[in-house]
Amino acid sequence: ALMLEDSRAGLVLSHSALRDRLPPGAHRALCLDEVADEVASRPSSPPPLRLFPDNLAYLIYTSGSTGRPKAVAISHRSAAAMLFWARDCFSPEERSGVLASTSVCFDLSV
Repeated sequence: ALMLEDSRAGLVLSHSALRDRLPPGAHRALCLDEVADEVASRPSSPPPLRLFPDNLAYLIYTSGSTGRPKAVAISHRSAAAMLFWARDCFSPEERSGVLASTSVCFDLSV
């Protein structure tokens, strides 16, 4: 609830079995299982995008020194820099295990 309110998310992608677990509020939920036929009828190729390095890729929430989690905005530039670094630093065999050796609560691109 805190993250949805803080991020001002306009849409939540979910599944109908989880809808009741979403907090009440002004956000909208799109249950993908309810629109599966419509999604399947769409072209399989992605639409053209105008993506720039400084566009927001995602938010991560820190534990927050105040006791209230705080959002940190991650740009596409940061995420891409981490991927290029990993590609240059690790062999394909080593890269296949990198995610398993990092916490899902820590973002290497920061």
